[in-house]
Amino acid sequence: MNYLIRDLLKNPTLHRYILSGLAVNVVEFSLLALMIYVWDWWYLWSSGLVFFIALILSFLARKHWVFACAHIHNDLKQLYLYSSFFIISTIVNMIIMYFLVERMLVMLLLAQFISNIIVGFFNYLFNKSVTFKPLAPKQLTIGNYLAECKQNDL
Repeated sequence: MNYLIRDLLKNPTLHRYILSGLAVNVVEFSLLALMIYVWDWWYLWSSGLVFFIALILSFLARKHWVFACAHIHNDLKQLYLYSSFFIISTIVNMIIMYFLVERMLVMLLLAQFISNIIVGFFNYLFNKSVTFKPLAPKQLTIGNYLAECKQNDL
């Protein structure tokens, strides 16, 4: 178990994942404050718009910087997977928050911190193993070679 924790702490992908999450959160909270307190927008519209912007920013940061899979061209499938799990994670976060705050009487900010760690860990595992999973190298066989030649009209 200690080896697993030590390896995780030395993992540069995990470090980039955490940094990108922090950066997106700073942008998210800054935009929300700007929309509500400076532009005087309604908080629910602002929250919804900021949620969407944060979703796109975090997807792009994690696709191109954290997992470095810009070469994979199934962007819509990845965006669908990322968005779906993002929404599921939001619901799970709300359930954890309710349980910690209402049932266990944990302070609100501490409960959110705990929930962020739990949900963030599962988001990382899901995105690493499903959404941004590296493609296996294509095995060179005569059948693959002939199919590529036919597809490229060679």
